[in-house]
Amino acid sequence: MTPQAKRQKEDWKLLLIIGGALVAVVVTIATLARLGSDWETKEAQRATAPSPPVVEEYAAVASLKLPPAEYVEPMIAAFERRRNVVYDAVSAMPGVLAYKPAGAFYMAPEFPVDDAEKFVEWMLTDFDLDGETTMLAPANGFYSTPGRGVREARIAYVLNEEELVRAMACLAAGLEAYPGRTS
Repeated sequence: MTPQAKRQKEDWKLLLIIGGALVAVVVTIATLARLGSDWETKEAQRATAPSPPVVEEYAAVASLKLPPAEYVEPMIAAFERRRNVVYDAVSAMPGVLAYKPAGAFYMAPEFPVDDAEKFVEWMLTDFDLDGETTMLAPANGFYSTPGRGVREARIAYVLNEEELVRAMACLAAGLEAYPGRTS
């Protein structure tokens, strides 16, 4: 067996292990950026452009070959710290129901408001704390069932920790001041 065939066989074994599971966007981006000059990665990107999950599988295979301490572990640690900043803040807000995600880079707490979409719009148009506001994504659009997610909003923890602390303080103040608060 040639070295290339051996490598392809190993890659396919890893793809089978991954089994089509989607890889976090951050790992995908970091891996493709790291290997972006590699001819095989570029060919994989071109060949699989219509099928994003395949690109993510190639990225996952490549990421498994990278030294975890150098690339993956610092990213995981950073997102865990960011998640904890957001989770701790929203959990301390009266009336907010939040679950701590185990692997996502966002959460969708349920807020004590009449309608999360109206709340988000109000935060952007009518509220500020020291000239700043916080943007959330209403969660009702993430559900196919009518009426689901009406009081939920998605918070992505993609900012640095210091900015997330400010954003959560702004969210707490906005929630206190919101005229459509239900409790």
